[in-house]
Amino acid sequence: MMSSIPAAQLELRQAYYGGSAYALYFGLAWVLAAIVSWLLDPWSGALTFIILSSVSWYASLHLSRILKCTGKHRKDNPLGHLLVNSNIWYLFSALITLIIAQHSPLYFYPALMLMKGAHYLILRTIYGLKVHSACAFTFILASILLTYFGLPEEVGGILGGIIELTFGSMIYWTYNPRRTI
Repeated sequence: MMSSIPAAQLELRQAYYGGSAYALYFGLAWVLAAIVSWLLDPWSGALTFIILSSVSWYASLHLSRILKCTGKHRKDNPLGHLLVNSNIWYLFSALITLIIAQHSPLYFYPALMLMKGAHYLILRTIYGLKVHSACAFTFILASILLTYFGLPEEVGGILGGIIELTFGSMIYWTYNPRRTI
């Protein structure tokens, strides 16, 4: 068993570069879903996002390895179970947004953003990085603004992509121990 929570957080930051691959993958998923919403219809965009969410764990692990981190944590890391379980929670919660998309497509992305915000608060505990809290509150604020102004679905997808790609890049460039800059 790992000796402390900070040691567990450090090991997870090293294994996954602070979750940057996850954020970068989802940034691309948001943008792709927005494009599908724009080209086809909001329901197809929502379905695209959910399908991409269902493979997010595996895709982000592969992206982690492309970014040259291990993508593996020790089995005795107590936060490792929380990481896996929070991703499972996110996936099942995201399915609820499909019901929202059927009844009111305009609220699909705001609902998803609220869930993303909650998930990033959990990631703050898992990785021990304050940037995850900033990302969480950015998603929550974006959700409120999208809802208040009634912006089109595509705007929500693009905004979600910008948020996630921005924070994913920040996490990667801040945490990556192999960076040369």
